[in-house]
Amino acid sequence: MKKLLAILLALTLVFSLTACGENDSDDRSERERTRKTELEETEETEETEETEEVIDETTVAETEATTAVTTAEATDAPNADAKLTVTMPDGWEQNMQSTSLFQYQKSMSTFIIVEDSTSTKMSLTELAETYLDVLSSTFDSVKMIGEITTYDMNGIEASRFSFTTTIGLEMKFTYFIFAVDSDIYIATVGSTTDEYTKMEAEFEQIITSAVSEAY
Repeated sequence: MKKLLAILLALTLVFSLTACGENDSDDRSERERTRKTELEETEETEETEETEEVIDETTVAETEATTAVTTAEATDAPNADAKLTVTMPDGWEQNMQSTSLFQYQKSMSTFIIVEDSTSTKMSLTELAETYLDVLSSTFDSVKMIGEITTYDMNGIEASRFSFTTTIGLEMKFTYFIFAVDSDIYIATVGSTTDEYTKMEAEFEQIITSAVSEAY
């Protein structure tokens, strides 16, 4: 059982780090493309006023198209394999390739839910202690923040703990262990340590919505 838990927790953490790493790479690539586009536009605008007008019109059209795509209302994201529904705020994108029940990303932040099918009749606190022990023994850089606490997820009791770890980037994660009927789930929110504080309000909004549609 310990080995299975190690695999489950390690995969959850790796999914989170991979999601953040991919976003960081995407952000760098986007910035490079933007700089290249700006240079090209600058060179073209120096040629003739006519070219400048064309570029301005194109830029406006692209901006309007981007705004139309990125401006969206909060999304209900049901998963047929889970007894819950998640309501995501604006700007979060679903990772369609993930094997998790839910995985969403926003810039350097990530939200994941996996189901723990290996658990016995341990309490949520005991499970949290076991998970933390597994994480600490699997990743050398794990540093616990505070203590394991009880958290109210919209009327559903959860055990919560936070930690930092460094794998390329210094990251902060919070794990929530909760039950829907007899099924145990692990919800994870995380980001770089610098961004985590800025994202806390959205993290809480997501977590408290994760079981609000439970059935």
